Amino acid sequence: MPALTTLGMSGAGEDDAGLVSGLFNTTQQTGAAVGVAVLSTLAASRTEGLLGDGEARAAALTEGYRLTFTVGMGLVVAAIALALLVLRAPRADERAGGGRSAPEAPGVPEARAATAL
Repeated sequence: MPALTTLGMSGAGEDDAGLVSGLFNTTQQTGAAVGVAVLSTLAASRTEGLLGDGEARAAALTEGYRLTFTVGMGLVVAAIALALLVLRAPRADERAGGGRSAPEAPGVPEARAATAL
């Protein structure tokens, strides 16, 4: 989880770090709540359907959970595939410091040299 938070906050500047943090946490919490609700609904629907067809309670529950875990696994695989397609490694000029740099402190020319270390 800390790696995901670091990734989510990696592009935030000092001015918008609070906003980005709030949006990231809200999105994470909402996504988790919706995900649990959808997967629970799938499990309950599958279980109820099988119980209505005369399946044993244990078998119906197992099939409901099996469906939920299969859908969850599919969502994880889709998320990994999306991350591999969307996320990219930084270009060579960004790694060498050619990207966004820290602003120079007014009246203190040494501040820029210290942040470059």
